[in-house]
Parts: sequence; C-alpha cells; structure tokens
Amino acid sequence: MPKSVRDTITCLLQLREIDEKLSHLRNRVEDGPRIFDGREREYKEAEQAVEDKREEITNRKLKSKEQEVDLKGKEVEIQKLEVHLLTAKTNEEYSSLQKQINRLKDESGMLEEAILRFLDGIESHSRELGVLERELDVQRADLNEFKSSVDRDLDEYSAEIGKIEAERDQVIAELNFDSSRLYEKIGNARGGHAVVSAEGSMCNGCFMAITPNDMARLRGMRELVCCRHCQRILYLPDCMNEE
Repeated sequence: MPKSVRDTITCLLQLREIDEKLSHLRNRVEDGPRIFDGREREYKEAEQAVEDKREEITNRKLKSKEQEVDLKGKEVEIQKLEVHLLTAKTNEEYSSLQKQINRLKDESGMLEEAILRFLDGIESHSRELGVLERELDVQRADLNEFKSSVDRDLDEYSAEIGKIEAERDQVIAELNFDSSRLYEKIGNARGGHAVVSAEGSMCNGCFMAITPNDMARLRGMRELVCCRHCQRILYLPDCMNEE
C-alpha cells in the first residue's frame, strides 16, 4: 500500500494514464467494426443498385419484345389490308382500306421509333451496368481487405488490452480500498477523468477557483483533496516533485 498521500496520488496518476490507454484501445476496438458496418451498408447499397439496373434492363428487353410482337402484328395486318385493297370494288371501300393502312403504318412508325429508343436505352443502361459491376468488384475487394484488417487489429488490441488490464490490477492492488473506490466513483461520473492538477488556484478539470483552505490542504499533502465543484481528486504538480 502507498505510504503517503504523495504515493497514493502517484498511483492514481499511473491509474489515470492506464485508463486513458485502455479508453483509446477500446475506442479503436469499437471503431473498426463500426466503420466496417458503414462500408458494408454502402456495399449493399451498391449491390442493390446493380440488381436494380439489371432488372431495369430485363424489363426494357421484355417491353421491347412486346413492342416487336405488336409491330409484327401490325405489319401482318397491313399486308392483309393491302391484299384487300387490290380487290376493292368501290371507291368508298378502297378509301376505307387505305385509311386503315395509313393508320396502321403511322402506328407502326411510332412503334419502330419506340423500339429504337428502347434499344438505345438498353445499350446505355448496359454500359452503366458494366461500370457499376466493375465498381462493385473493387468495392467488394476493398471491403474484404478491410474486414481482414479489422480482424487483425481486434486480435492485437484485445491482447494489448489484456496486458494493460493486468497492469491496472497491479496498480489497484497498491491502493487502499477507499482511494481506489473514490477514484472509480469519480471516474465513472466524470468520463474517466478522476484526477486533475490544480494550478494557479484553479481546478484543471472544471476550471473553477479552489478555496485558499483547500490550497493549503493540497500543499500539506496529508489527505486527498477533491474539487468542491466537480469532485475530481486534485494535486499540485510542484508538491509531487518535492522529496
């Protein structure tokens, strides 16, 4: 156990440094999977974009086939009407047949234009699909590589965390129960920052003024002194350097 308040604060500062390392490593452990999850979501979105593009091309091809069948039907109907046109017995019948033929030819022309537009669209979408597929391949490779990197880092960080936690246990064992409990209680309440220096009669944790009486207690080094505002454990750097 520490023999003096100075020794206790020295242990608490060691504990603070260890906890800062642990916090950093644990954040790194959390960051890897979190970043991977974000990249995986982006990959799945890109994958869905490829599937949507493929479906769009398929639908366009089906629609184009339907239009080609429709066009073929109109061409057959035109041929039949043209045969009837040759055998028309009256001008009225001839005129009626001609109107039907002209209407069907107009409709056929519009269908041909629509088919061409669909074919052009299919070609354009196919080029876009090729780009998306190549980008997806690159993204997949990057994602797999990043996953391997995250797994390696997790193994390394976990081993390092285990080592530092063992060091922490050793430091805790050097403290008395009241000091370690106070440190843990304040650390939990203040985001891990339980021990701070006092400089210029000001707490470096909350930047509030320290009373003259508390400054005297800090210089006396006979007890642990906590900030009256943020409850953090205070110490004077100059006093820590004294023999």
